[in-house]
Amino acid sequence: MSRFADKLKSALQVSQPSMGFFRNVTQTSHPRMLLVPQLALADMEVVLDMIKYTDAILLTCTKAIPVKTMKALVRAIGGVPLGVRFLGKPHPKPMDGVDFRVFALEDTLLLGDDDDCGNVLSVSLDLSDSFARMLNDLPVESVLVNISMTEALTWKDLMYLRRLGDLFAKPFLAQVPVSISEKEIKILWDIGVNALVVSWTSENQVAFTRLRDIIDGIALTPKRKWMKTHAIVPAVRCEDPRADADGDDDCYDD
Repeated sequence: MSRFADKLKSALQVSQPSMGFFRNVTQTSHPRMLLVPQLALADMEVVLDMIKYTDAILLTCTKAIPVKTMKALVRAIGGVPLGVRFLGKPHPKPMDGVDFRVFALEDTLLLGDDDDCGNVLSVSLDLSDSFARMLNDLPVESVLVNISMTEALTWKDLMYLRRLGDLFAKPFLAQVPVSISEKEIKILWDIGVNALVVSWTSENQVAFTRLRDIIDGIALTPKRKWMKTHAIVPAVRCEDPRADADGDDDCYDD
C-alpha cells in the first residue's frame, strides 16, 4: 500500500470516545478532506515553498525524469507522497521515490512484482455502471474523476458523482478548479469525495492557500448523509398447495 493510500485511510478514520471513568478525556475527532496539487516539473519550485499546504503532490510528465533530478526532488519534499501522471506514451518504468501513479483507462498495465507504487485510475464522469463496479476488483488503490467545472458545480455533475459514489468501494478523488467554494466542498464530501486534486501554478498560489484554509476550517461529518444501512431480507417463495398435482400440502401441516 502506498503512503498516499495510508493518508486517505487515516483521514477517514474517526477516533471514538473512550469508555469508563475517563470517557470525557478523549474527544471525537472529525474526518478531513485531502488536498493534492497537480503541476508540471517546471513549477516544482512553487511547491517547495508551500509544501506545508499539501497532503500529496501529483506531478505531470511527458517523459521520464532523470534519476538525479528525481532524487533531489524526493529529498526536497521530505515525507510528502509524490505521485506521477504521464501524459505521453509509452509510460516509462517506475522511478525511485514515486509513491503512486495515475493511469487512464487506455494506458498500458505496469504491474511488476517489485513495484511498490500505488495505482490510481483516472476515469470520466460518465463511466458506465458496469465498469464502475468492475473497477472495485482491479489492483488500484483509489479513483480520480475529472469534473468539468467552469464556475460552479452543475446538477448534472452532482448526479454523475452521486452515482459513482454509490458504486465505488475505493477512495474517491475529484479533480476540481482551485476556486471551488466551501459549499461545493461540503456537497462533494456528502457525495463521497475523499480528496481534491487542483492544478497549481505560480499564478494561483493565493487561491490555493485560500482553499487550504477553507478545507481545514470545515467540520465534516464522519458519516455521509446518503450512507444508510439497508436490511436485506431474502424472499422465500411458498408454492400454492392447490397447484400440486398429487394434492400434497408442502407449505402447511395439518
